[in-house]
Amino acid sequence: MITGFNTDIDCEGQVFHIQTEDKGLTNPILETLVYTGGQIVCARKSSYARLVTSGRCDESEIQILMETQHRDLIREIRDGSLSKEDLQPFGWKVVSTRPFDEVVRTYLAENLAVEKIRVDLLEPKQLRAGECSTLKLAVIEETSERPIVGATVIVTLCEGETASELASASTDALGRIEAACQIPGMPARGATVVCQAEAAGKTAELRRRIKRKARASVQRA
Repeated sequence: MITGFNTDIDCEGQVFHIQTEDKGLTNPILETLVYTGGQIVCARKSSYARLVTSGRCDESEIQILMETQHRDLIREIRDGSLSKEDLQPFGWKVVSTRPFDEVVRTYLAENLAVEKIRVDLLEPKQLRAGECSTLKLAVIEETSERPIVGATVIVTLCEGETASELASASTDALGRIEAACQIPGMPARGATVVCQAEAAGKTAELRRRIKRKARASVQRA
């Protein structure tokens, strides 16, 4: 896998971030994503499978293809070849009877190759018994670190063989969710909060042990 390219350009006062990466020989795809305001507004993919099957594939040829695709998209943005509709956030004019999160998941599966995802707990760093905590979670693509939009996240409390759902939501345009969870005051020893994410057929899990409240010290007269 070859190191990709990242470029920021200012076009008529609007900043676009262009990111191109190689998915590797096992998935010979070059993918370019355009972000603005934290949202993906354009995606372009091309395959170099013919080079792999022909046995003529080397890093220098892949590098040339990546540079060409990356520069072409930058040029199209700068010279106005891409219309305003091409540079709108995904779903801005979607008309569908399907739920929006289903539309997003379909888009991810069909247009944006996802190799492996990860769930990060942003806040709080520790979960304590008896507290109502607002969990701030991020779901990202492991290799590119790009945010995963529309991922389904389920937060579950596991106590021994018992599991109960605390919250569920879909990630926003930044790949994040906020979920208010009430942690029991006296959870079983070893109780764990499990955060499970699913996007484009890929899954990830994050576990955090619940810390029990410290016993109050008794002062003798």
